[in-house]
Amino acid sequence: MFRWARMFAALFYLGVLFSGAAWLANRHLAFDGFLAVAVGGRESLAVRPAGEGAGFTLSPHRNLSPDLLPFDNPAAARRLFPSSGRFDAEGLGFALELRRVNVLERLPDLEVIEARAPGAEPVETPAVPGQAVPVSGGDAAILEVGPWAGIIPEPGGRPLAALSWRSAPDAPWTQGVFLEEAQWTFLAPEAAFHLQWTTDEAAAEAALPEAPPGLDAARWGVRDVRRVHWFQSFEPGTACTVSDGAEYVLLQRPEEAAAPVLRVGVRKGEEKRVLEVSANTAGADAPVLFEHPGALPVRVLVRPWREGAAWVAAWRGADRLPPVRLAEGGVLDLGNGAFLRLDGAAPAAVPVGTSGSPVQAALVRTHTGALLRLREGLLLRDEGVSWRYRRLPQSPRVRYTLAHGGTEHVLEPGGTVTLGAWAFAQTGDNLFAEETALLRARRSWGGPLGQVAVALLVIGALGWAVLSARRPRKPGLAPLFPQQEDTPAPCGEVGGDGE
Repeated sequence: MFRWARMFAALFYLGVLFSGAAWLANRHLAFDGFLAVAVGGRESLAVRPAGEGAGFTLSPHRNLSPDLLPFDNPAAARRLFPSSGRFDAEGLGFALELRRVNVLERLPDLEVIEARAPGAEPVETPAVPGQAVPVSGGDAAILEVGPWAGIIPEPGGRPLAALSWRSAPDAPWTQGVFLEEAQWTFLAPEAAFHLQWTTDEAAAEAALPEAPPGLDAARWGVRDVRRVHWFQSFEPGTACTVSDGAEYVLLQRPEEAAAPVLRVGVRKGEEKRVLEVSANTAGADAPVLFEHPGALPVRVLVRPWREGAAWVAAWRGADRLPPVRLAEGGVLDLGNGAFLRLDGAAPAAVPVGTSGSPVQAALVRTHTGALLRLREGLLLRDEGVSWRYRRLPQSPRVRYTLAHGGTEHVLEPGGTVTLGAWAFAQTGDNLFAEETALLRARRSWGGPLGQVAVALLVIGALGWAVLSARRPRKPGLAPLFPQQEDTPAPCGEVGGDGE
């Protein structure tokens, strides 16, 4: 019995040793890194940032840039691993193939408002109207979120201003009213706008006339294939001949009226006709155009002298509104529920509209009451706090079909594929997931040793317990004075004196 006890004790002791060996192996020989493999390609080298992780690698490829590592597909690795980084590499011992990618879901961009106070970590809040942004000093509130149109200063650009127009208090703002130097911009049938840059503020204020624009600000033109022949002159007899041989002649000067009409004679061969064109009503295919800002209800003159500031004069009908000095974001009340907002002015800029994939912007009210219009790519500061609107692309949810040794393995989001000592899983921050997979690659050398250790521990512990339960109890010592009992004497024995 003692021999069996010694055997089970030895097994238990070996289990403890194997457990320690498994822990040490897993602690010092494990590898936790990444694997980049393109669709239709294969890869046999996993990497991790140099100096990170507890494991020790025996590979000679340590603390190297991606350009110096022997990847099977260097192009895929360069796409996902920064060239300035330093990495330790470990071979898988086999080549992992990525055969197919199935897109399960395309996620929308994550839009956040980032606020960074001095000496504090940035706070990111979803860009949703009504959300509060916690910052030092008091919470800010997100009022509006939507597409943005405006101008961006650019050294190679041209003089521009950007306005937003609202025809009624309950109407949405019409963004992207871009004004170019010395030109009228029409927002028919409501308003016309004119831009003229000046050298200083005094010149800007002096450039606002007392009289509204008249016929001298109007022009007419004749459409010719892909161009328009424009005329500033309204003298009768002004004419031009277009590519198809038709001749257009101005017959009379338009009258100064609320709805002026332009009369133009057209002659092509033997055919003659007269066109009557009302101001600011020509369609996209009309042969003759007549632009007359004075015929619109609202006329606005914008006179900037520096970036983000301008003097503005406006007329509603025959009434001239008092000139106003507007800064960027300032709003002008035009009466009858109409409003004008200066979104920007710059001597050299490029316009950005709302078509295609528009730039997003948010209107934020800080705890001080200041209104900040945050657009993508713009950094604003208020009371020491830096504000940014960020739109972060999200990785699509995909399903990968991996192959090794002729056998396919499906890797779902959140799933794991184990091949030998390596376990592979998807990462959640790969914007190129449809072309190149970025997999988490983990190797654990302590797995088999750990299983042997557990088995030895269980066998030793159970054997010891069974032997302890079956061991007989030791007998007790005999009493010094045994108890006397009245028992009959054996036959043939006679007690007493006898006869």
